[in-house]
Amino acid sequence: MNDLYFGILLIDERLQLNTDLQTLLLSNENKLAALQKQGVALQSDVDQLRAERLTAMQTTSELQHARQALCQMLALFCNVDRIDSIEKPTSTDNQETAEDVRPELKVIDLQLRLVASQQRALHSSLLPTLSIFGQAYYGYPGFDMFKDMNSRSPSFNAIAGVRLAWSIGNLYTHRNNMQRLKVSLAEIENARELFLFNNRLETIKQQAAIESKRQILNSDNEIVVLRQNVRRAAEAKLANGIIDTNSLLQEITRENNAKINRSTHEVEMLQGIYNLKYVKGEPTIPKQATP
Repeated sequence: MNDLYFGILLIDERLQLNTDLQTLLLSNENKLAALQKQGVALQSDVDQLRAERLTAMQTTSELQHARQALCQMLALFCNVDRIDSIEKPTSTDNQETAEDVRPELKVIDLQLRLVASQQRALHSSLLPTLSIFGQAYYGYPGFDMFKDMNSRSPSFNAIAGVRLAWSIGNLYTHRNNMQRLKVSLAEIENARELFLFNNRLETIKQQAAIESKRQILNSDNEIVVLRQNVRRAAEAKLANGIIDTNSLLQEITRENNAKINRSTHEVEMLQGIYNLKYVKGEPTIPKQATP
């Protein structure tokens, strides 16, 4: 389900960037159209920018259909009628450890408690049992048979006592049963240690991946700023007739690709954070999916 959620989030980022690209292309198209009316630019230059803008519009349509399919699948997983929008999660993560929250460890703790209870039950089975009993009734005949031979009237009768019992049959199986429980206890402890070891390895792996994406994002931000500067310079050069339309389109494409890379890396980092939450046993369901 997380893959569907972050897939929708990535498409939303792509849609926004594609909208910005169309706005930028339209702005340059209008500028070239004005220059073409003045006889400074060619109609082919205007047509080239318009063709690129129409291609971007086609991409928007494809992305919207892909997003609709992912939303339908996510709604099916969430057992809701429909999902139209989702909330972008924050890029924060805490330092809770799996020892505190993983449900698998809670199951192991319950298994350990069960074995401990079985051990106490085995010890208790070796001890003698002391019980108190009693019985009372009103009627004839009673417990005093000699008295009932002389009198046939109903009477109140009661008897009470203490019973001590000690079964030695459990002594024959006690040692084997205790050994079996010790083996079970060792197996559960080994399973716990193995789970924690694998969990720590996965935590280190996910934390390294997240840190890597953070560093890449820092470079992405700088690359986007540089690409924007180059694109603005290319627009000025085109207005002065220094470069042609193809050169401007190349710079626009490079800037857009840099923004796509930044958005992709950001979503991948967010997904890595949620994967780390899963490893730690924290809730991984995003804050809200609006039906």
